[in-house]
Amino acid sequence: MYQSKQKHRSAFTLLEIMLVVMIIAILAAAAIQLLAPGSIISAQIVTTRTSLQNARVSLLQYQILAGRMPTTDQGLEALVKRPERDPKPRSWHQQSQHIITDGFKNPLNYKNPGVRNPDGFDIYSSGKDGLPDTADDIWE
Repeated sequence: MYQSKQKHRSAFTLLEIMLVVMIIAILAAAAIQLLAPGSIISAQIVTTRTSLQNARVSLLQYQILAGRMPTTDQGLEALVKRPERDPKPRSWHQQSQHIITDGFKNPLNYKNPGVRNPDGFDIYSSGKDGLPDTADDIWE
């Protein structure tokens, strides 16, 4: 009875496993690249909506202290730095460390009185193109 000294193995080598893992990683990276632009824009829109809500709350807090909303000329900068032009706030507290931006890194637009809301104020994002009053604007 003769037995072979070599046993037949049916397992994968470390090199083969690493090659398969690398191929899967390359395919996953390619899929992410194809899907990412839509995901990134969706995330930017969600961030923008959150920024709009935060700005609205900050403006309402400003109104409580100042006795009125900032003018269009004073803008959202009134939340960062005490306005020096009239009408000056009766009381003021810094509401934000910096000008509030949207998910596209553009400053939000503020108008008081508003065009869409003539009895109040408008606050909106210029959207992806960064140009106000275009079709991609994002309103709260």
